[in-house]
Amino acid sequence: AADPVMAAQLLEEAAVQGYADGQYRLAMINEEGRGRAKDSAMAFFWYDSAASRGSIPAAARLGILYAEGRGTAKDYMHAATWFRRAAEAGDARAQYALGFLYDRGLGVVADAGEARRWWQQASDKGVAEASARLAGRDAPPPFGIVVSVPGTGEAHAVAPGAADRPLTLA
Repeated sequence: AADPVMAAQLLEEAAVQGYADGQYRLAMINEEGRGRAKDSAMAFFWYDSAASRGSIPAAARLGILYAEGRGTAKDYMHAATWFRRAAEAGDARAQYALGFLYDRGLGVVADAGEARRWWQQASDKGVAEASARLAGRDAPPPFGIVVSVPGTGEAHAVAPGAADRPLTLA
């Protein structure tokens, strides 16, 4: 539908009836604020509903929401669970994210071998960031993270698309 408000209403009807694709799309609308106000909690609710019904894209987004603490408390263990579900189903971005969690020991026991295994799978599917990590180069994190600067009490947001090199303060 060309009208975003009408599209949101139609998707909500499908979502309430239990259609995973409708739930996933309604979650996106809530997350992005198309056709209604942004609502991270509702986005989380509908991604969770869709992922629980087998939606792989919803599982991957749910991993991001858990990792960033949007619509729910930040929880890297739950993020890892949902990234793994999507990664095992072949979602390349989730494979990259799961590798990142293993590399950093976020929600899982740090394991360089597992990180490389997941990055290799993502790289094989064309994820440039995974290829960069395999080559030992900096690459953007798969989700927004906050980096604390030791000894300063300062924290800086590092968004996807920004290299996650150590921060230097001027």
